[in-house]
Amino acid sequence: MVATTVALLLPAPSLAAPSAAAPSAMAATAGVPSTTDYPWAGLTYRDGADQWGMAYGQCVSFVAWMIYKNLGGAQHPAGIPSRGWFPSDGLAKGPVRNWWGNAGSWNITAASAGYTVDRTPRAGSVAQWINGGNGGSFAVGHVAYVTAVHGDGSIDIAQYNLREDGRYSTMHMTRGGATDTSNGNGPFFVAWPDYFLHIGDANVAKPQAPRLSGSPALVYGDEQHVFGRDVAGRLHHWFWSPGGGGVKEQDWGGGLAGDPVGFVYGDEQHVFGRDVAGRLHHWFWSPAGGGVKQQDWGGALAAR
Repeated sequence: MVATTVALLLPAPSLAAPSAAAPSAMAATAGVPSTTDYPWAGLTYRDGADQWGMAYGQCVSFVAWMIYKNLGGAQHPAGIPSRGWFPSDGLAKGPVRNWWGNAGSWNITAASAGYTVDRTPRAGSVAQWINGGNGGSFAVGHVAYVTAVHGDGSIDIAQYNLREDGRYSTMHMTRGGATDTSNGNGPFFVAWPDYFLHIGDANVAKPQAPRLSGSPALVYGDEQHVFGRDVAGRLHHWFWSPGGGGVKEQDWGGGLAGDPVGFVYGDEQHVFGRDVAGRLHHWFWSPAGGGVKQQDWGGALAAR
């Protein structure tokens, strides 16, 4: 989640946020590596596999990359995607191998390799659903990376291929589960993970308020608004108005790799940002628009 203390006093009309507001409790996120620099973003299993033996664009390849970073890996390719690239220390610092198999068996393989497997999430740990998990919808299981654990017990996760589309997404989950609508997909319920795998997570997370990257501010009538990207790439919105009862915050979701920019156009509010694959995303709101809407404008933008 993102800290709610803002130097500018700002808030807005009663915008309908596209996802539930982040919990108010402090999250454990300090030191968690970025989840938006996966070297093979935009590639699929048809394009090959990393040297850990995990197919590009799959949940297991993404989590293997995050584990590599948990354990001190810091190499990155010159550009993304980078088919055929692999860190020279990837096999030394990344324990995942082809024999780890499908995500649904990682609880067994991780335990056999000496790692702790339990039901307690920590920032930097691996969330895992077993074979046939999530009520049978995860036939070969699923894994995701825990980016935050909140004071109320809820978690934030980042992942690839949740919807079998090879794409990145993030999710805020309570123990009752969560409903995913990422990347324009229809609602899909995801239950709380079966296990948490602790592979280097002790190296990366201690409690602290999350940081923001970029906070464009705008004035809308007598209201003040600020937008910013959190460490998991989600777009957050703070707003204030004279009769609004104080500063309010909304989590607008998304998976941004670049800092957002916003502006007012007539009576509309617009925010743009770049995702990890370089695609341009657009959020907009108008008084008669029925709430916040998001569009994927496509493209292949380069990082500045």
